[in-house]
Amino acid sequence: MLTESGWSQTNLARASQVPQSTISKILNGASKGIHSSTLEKLWPYLYGDQRPHSKKKSGGDRAKG
Repeated sequence: MLTESGWSQTNLARASQVPQSTISKILNGASKGIHSSTLEKLWPYLYGDQRPHSKKKSGGDRAKG
């Protein structure tokens, strides 16, 4: 993930205000999950402005027959 983005753990930690130890735990699989506030801080540095789209079902998409 970081190799593709060009960031080191230390530089990402400084820029995102997420502790380097937290970033290391995430990358090494030692973290059971990522808190939403941590993800919000890291996302722009790893993916830019791209945001995941939630897939919500809505009744308006069904054709009426």
